[in-house]
Amino acid sequence: MISVIFIINGRLSNSLQAQEQILEVAGDGIQISAILTRSSLDAVDLAEQAIINGTHYIIAVGGDGMVNEVVNGYMKAPEELRCKVALGIFSSGKGNDYVKSLGTSGELQELFALIKGEKTKAVDVGLVTCVGLDGEELKRYFINITDVGLGGYIVQDIDLSGTFINGYLTYQKAIIQTFLTYKHIKVRLESAEMNWEGSILSLIMAKGKFFGTGLCIAPHANTDDGKLGLVLIGDVSLWDYIRNLGKLKKGLKLEHPEASYHTIGGCKITPIEGECPIDMDGEFVGYAPMEVQVIPGAVRFLAP
Repeated sequence: MISVIFIINGRLSNSLQAQEQILEVAGDGIQISAILTRSSLDAVDLAEQAIINGTHYIIAVGGDGMVNEVVNGYMKAPEELRCKVALGIFSSGKGNDYVKSLGTSGELQELFALIKGEKTKAVDVGLVTCVGLDGEELKRYFINITDVGLGGYIVQDIDLSGTFINGYLTYQKAIIQTFLTYKHIKVRLESAEMNWEGSILSLIMAKGKFFGTGLCIAPHANTDDGKLGLVLIGDVSLWDYIRNLGKLKKGLKLEHPEASYHTIGGCKITPIEGECPIDMDGEFVGYAPMEVQVIPGAVRFLAP
């Protein structure tokens, strides 16, 4: 019998309803279990243990932050066990951007159809080495996007406020609040393909194309090419960035002399002046200096 475990973000306002919905639609030949997380990073341990226990599919229920935790649990499990397991996403959270790059809807009925059809896709993960929130070295995987600059300060401000952001409008409010106080920071980027130094509004390393609840920030990024889609937004004013948000929603590249798009294998980012918080899949995880690398085909996801 096929074993499927749903790991549900317990902080979601509709977490109990999601649990009931999942248990109601269990089909013949599929054994379903649904678990609510109780604390931050709980899903990491739950996913790792599910793999050790022999489950076939693990579904993250929540936003991209929940997907990130499940991916990190997946990567912690022994390789000889995790290679037999596929992940999936049931969209329900503050930001569900990675599903768009996977080409899935994130809906429950589609997930079960993909399971029954054994439809999976091997995708890359990124690995960041940085300074963790405790001041010690941190190694953490990302599946969608990691960035510094404006995005880093947005997630840091949300984290420090203790506010749980749930929904597009509240997330946009957090962005606007950070816009009003953000000052460009100066960084150095080093990679095999290019070196760069200067002030940034944002520096984005992407495996997926979307972030910020639907903004196509990295249209050239691919989930399975073994590379990072780098988006460098240098000394661009906040007003110019806001004026271009409509283009990002349409999947168009920013047209500005200080904005450029690159494809790299990995990089090192060093802050030259001031603090440099890191956004990873919508979560505040630590500070630069940071090294970013790609692990090709490391995770299997349910996808057409």
